[in-house]
Amino acid sequence: MAHSTREKIMDAAELQFAEYGYDAVSVRNITNTARVRLGLLAYHFGTKEALFEAVIARRVDELNQRRLAALSEVRKKGDFSVEQVISAFLYPYLELACMDDPGWRAYTKLVAQVSHNEHHLPVLKKYLDAVGHQFIDAIMACFPNTSYEQAACGFIFTAAAMVGIFSRPSRINSLSQGKISNEDLQAIYPNLLTYAVAGVTATCSISSPVTA
Repeated sequence: MAHSTREKIMDAAELQFAEYGYDAVSVRNITNTARVRLGLLAYHFGTKEALFEAVIARRVDELNQRRLAALSEVRKKGDFSVEQVISAFLYPYLELACMDDPGWRAYTKLVAQVSHNEHHLPVLKKYLDAVGHQFIDAIMACFPNTSYEQAACGFIFTAAAMVGIFSRPSRINSLSQGKISNEDLQAIYPNLLTYAVAGVTATCSISSPVTA
């Protein structure tokens, strides 16, 4: 079935934002890529910022649903491990990032870019923080003596590593002298999971709480 005009605009914006960055992309760039009239972007979204939020929300909704479903399955076990919690956070994104879908590939690059941009912080908070808090709570359940600050640090470090790796930076290839391919996320994932679990465990085992 053919994409609607709204979907065409979002697809084009996603690719343009991921390739060139939000600030460098004009609404005309987007409508030219989508092959639609300029006025249709304003009709469907109003502003470029609103379009950006729609692009983020479209992918995040599916990702959040998958993560929460995975976390729910972990919690049903009662006595669960931190590895199960971290896997419930990482693996759904791995599955989507590895799909034969240029949209998800672009999304991983886009998220890596905007995660460092304070301008987009309200959008990221709106769509990601509630789920993130649930995972931090689950990490705390694995370490009864840890503080929220320590669990949050472990989660934040894990999320940062995930965002960086899943965006497939070519630096992976050069630093590994070609022994690791930035395209082979399935091969990288076990090491990422091991690293994240060890890091969260170590962070949550620090005797003194983290202070600013």
